[in-house]
Amino acid sequence: MSQTQADNPFRPGSGIFPPLLAGRERETQIFMARVARTRDGHPHHTALLGEWAIGRTTLLMHWRQLLRGIGDVATLSLAYSQPVGEFLHGLRGAVDAVGGASDPQRDMELGVDLGLANARLRQARRPGPQGLRGSLERFARRQRDRRQLACVLIDDVDLLTDSRQALLQLRAISLELYASDQPIALPVATSPALFAGIGAAHVSLIGYYEPLTLGPLDPRDAELAVAVPLRGTGVAFDRSVLADIASASAGRPYYIQKLAYHAFDAAANGRVGGAEYRLGFERAFAAVSQEIFDDRWSGLSPSERAVVRLLADGAEPRRSGEIEPLASQVGIGPAATRQALRQLASRGHVARLGPPRTLRGRGPPVQAIPRDAIMKMGAASDVVWSLSLPLDELTADYAEALRAAGRSPRTIEWYEAFLAEFARFVARSGEPVTLAALSAATVRRWLVTLQSRPRPPAPASLAGRVRTLKAFGAWLVAEYDLESHPLRGLRTPRVPQVLIRSLREPDLLRLIEAAARSHMPQRDVAVILFMVDTGLRVSEVGGLSVRDIDVEAGRCRVLGKGAKERVVPIGRRARSALQQSLALRDTVAADVPLFVGSTGHRLSIGGLQNLVRRLAARGSLEVRCSPHVLRHTFARTFLANGGDVFSLQRILGHSPASLEITRRYVHLLDDDLRETHRRASPVDHLPVVDADSTGHLGGVSAGEGS
Repeated sequence: MSQTQADNPFRPGSGIFPPLLAGRERETQIFMARVARTRDGHPHHTALLGEWAIGRTTLLMHWRQLLRGIGDVATLSLAYSQPVGEFLHGLRGAVDAVGGASDPQRDMELGVDLGLANARLRQARRPGPQGLRGSLERFARRQRDRRQLACVLIDDVDLLTDSRQALLQLRAISLELYASDQPIALPVATSPALFAGIGAAHVSLIGYYEPLTLGPLDPRDAELAVAVPLRGTGVAFDRSVLADIASASAGRPYYIQKLAYHAFDAAANGRVGGAEYRLGFERAFAAVSQEIFDDRWSGLSPSERAVVRLLADGAEPRRSGEIEPLASQVGIGPAATRQALRQLASRGHVARLGPPRTLRGRGPPVQAIPRDAIMKMGAASDVVWSLSLPLDELTADYAEALRAAGRSPRTIEWYEAFLAEFARFVARSGEPVTLAALSAATVRRWLVTLQSRPRPPAPASLAGRVRTLKAFGAWLVAEYDLESHPLRGLRTPRVPQVLIRSLREPDLLRLIEAAARSHMPQRDVAVILFMVDTGLRVSEVGGLSVRDIDVEAGRCRVLGKGAKERVVPIGRRARSALQQSLALRDTVAADVPLFVGSTGHRLSIGGLQNLVRRLAARGSLEVRCSPHVLRHTFARTFLANGGDVFSLQRILGHSPASLEITRRYVHLLDDDLRETHRRASPVDHLPVVDADSTGHLGGVSAGEGS
């Protein structure tokens, strides 16, 4: 007899599936121990790492149930691509829905169909006014007052358009809450490849999210995952069927559930033997194939679909060089073909094979998928990805990725210059200028060559080159699914900590007097006073327009590193100098540059640097002077006049993680401290005379007044 779906213990959407939890005791114990430490005020945040079909979603749901005695838990599954802002907005609404509920046992209402491996939020209340941080803070405070823990589990982070940015923002919010004694647990689930790629570029994330890898079930646990739920159902599976399910599923819980569900539904007279299992297997295979095909094919662009059709037509793996001419015949250029291949491989739609190691993927999802590729997620491949890609093409793609990520043009120029310099070194060495040349040994030889120059780069410049190559390698790992970082083991050269230089008051006055004697005195005085009074970077000063200055309010809006905007105050004298400078301009529209040259064009970074150097020479300054020295001068004077290091950090545009950089400016006060001590030393101001034979100093006994 055929079983009804209502009786089927493996039915999708019926809640927590026993087969997906078998063999997960170790992971659950580790997670609960970390949660306990978080509850005690020592946050430990878990990154649950597992490939698709490994059972991440259901394990998170299981953890949610276990945690209900500790605190409300919101579980989200992002089974679709969305921007980070949209994700954070939805998360905020979900947290408000949970954190604002009066019932401590209330949870989010989730509609879960694990047959499609996704979860969708059925309802979300209107977000509160204070943003995600405010919502999480209210949630954490409510639970802390009840001596319970606030925990938000987030699934499928790897499906976001910028997973790295999402994790960084969650980390920043969590650290702020921890600093305000509002700890919250934020476990996330993602793929190991994504986590490794992000961690290579952002080591701080690895230290923050503790990885917990979820692997396939061993055969014994896989069989128990099916046998245990069958108890009391009146249906029995033959031992050979249990073994076949464990083998065909390769221990992946999603496939176990599919096979068991369809086999149970095909039972005859309360038994599933070989014939019933074969029928169930065919149904499971058809269901899985259709789900994967529909889900992934719908997300492909037209060019990606065309490339996949070309791959599916071939019986053997093909190299990228063979694919490009075929794609050109259907109207897809070489660059678009390479981009399509990268996107397909990054999503697991094709697998790449190439020396020196096999790069494993999920198997092809958009053709008649081989049965073992579906059930065992084998390394069936449609394309052999050649690792002899030219470095110049990779560099161009990397620069494009940086632009898409919003990195500043100046940063991209530096990266491109350093990578081009490395490529020229490789070419002079006689090696092919390909991805294979990017190795730790080659980079070390390059560094030795640079240091042997008559005028070698500064240590900080050498370290910048290595950091650039490491960031490039991390991008290659994420973009091309490399199994390891090509520069693994390469250390960044140490940069000696040198004393930060700044101008003393006499030097600063001579610099201002030199500006007042220049051929454009009002502008030059305004430039010097503005830079010393605000501490802005030279690139920030060069990018300012008139609209960014609010003279009456005494502040300016600055777009700093990483496209981060901040507001910096301006003092009375600097504002007056700006007004005098602008009063001499013919037109002062909102969009015109704040500082211009004699031709009326914006003063560039180089123009500002040359201006400061010329004025320093005209003022006969004996110390080195540059826009960055003026920034240091602002920091030292700000602290000497009573400013605190935290306000200084905000004005300078340093991130919270770089507080140590800001604290270095405190050392600038050492000379001021010695001078103050010289003027106010209690002992030095006593009427001291040479000690006489009686042990008296200037008529005062050494023992008196003690």
